[in-house]
Parts: sequence; C-alpha cells; structure tokens
Amino acid sequence: MKALSNSRLRPRRAAFPLACLAFLCAALVAAARRSDQPPPDSVGIIDGESIRVTGPTSVAVVQGQAKTVLRSGSDVRVKSGTARIDLIEGGQISVCGPAHLSFLKSGGSLTIALDTGMIHLQVERDLPVKIYTPQIQAQTVAVGDAPRDVLVGFDASGAMCIRTNRGRPSSRATVNRSKRPDPSGR
Repeated sequence: MKALSNSRLRPRRAAFPLACLAFLCAALVAAARRSDQPPPDSVGIIDGESIRVTGPTSVAVVQGQAKTVLRSGSDVRVKSGTARIDLIEGGQISVCGPAHLSFLKSGGSLTIALDTGMIHLQVERDLPVKIYTPQIQAQTVAVGDAPRDVLVGFDASGAMCIRTNRGRPSSRATVNRSKRPDPSGR
C-alpha cells in the first residue's frame, strides 16, 4: 500500500514545480509587454543640447541610450539651440531656443502652452493638437488624409508668427489687447 501511495505523489510533486515555472514565465511575459507600453500620458522623447525639463517624466532606453520621456505636465526650457521631441503617436516637434513650453495630454489630445520661442510641429492627422500662446490659440485641421505641418512662435522682436505648410490653420485670440487688464485696478 505504501508503494502505491508514493507512486501517486511523484506526479503531483513534479507537477507543482512545473506549474510554478509556467506561472513565473507568464508573469515575466506580461511584465515585458507592459514595459514596452509607454504610460498613457506620455507625450514624446526629447533630445537636445541645452534643455531643462521639470515635472512628470520617465526614462526609456532607445538604442542603448537613456532618453527622457515627456509626460502630461512636463515643463521644458530650451536655453539655446534646438531640441527635438519625437511624439509617441508619431510626428515630431522641433523647438528653437530660447524657448519655454509645457504639455498637457488628456483624452487622446495634446495641448502645448508656448510661452516663448518657436516650435515646428509635424503630426499625422489622427492626433488632435492645440497650441496656446499668450495671444492666441492655434491648431491645424487635417485636409483629407494629409499630415499637418505648422510653425508657431515669436520672432526676435516678440511678434507672433504662425505659418502652416500642410493642413488648414485655425486660430483665435486669447487676449483682447485693446482691453488689457490694468494691474493697478483702474
């Protein structure tokens, strides 16, 4: 009887380590899949010589190099030169410094608050993007299936500049310059 009960336990003892190994492999595969997926509020990977990024970020390894991933709420200062942001959804933003801009990503759309500097935005038609400056709110509207390409910013004299290369521009004033609030309260 004893020999019979030992023969029944051997398959169970062998099955337990195999089940644990299968569970561990499944957990590792699931974790590897999740690590490839950027967080849902990820904006894009930034690269530049003289930049400062504050706010929410993460790090991604691209071709063996650690890169900064901008996320919703990131604040970017390009002190001089240029920076390039490769957007998660495809497309890119080139920033000419000195520049200061912030990002908000919500519900699949991207909002860029441009305080100073110039940006060149190139995106596919599927990503809704709005650009806010102190004077205007701008966005491009895709024409057919064509990508959008817009230049928005301030020139050296501080004058606002908007130029679309592809897509239809849409803008509106955010501040009525003739009725600017008086800090003294008058």
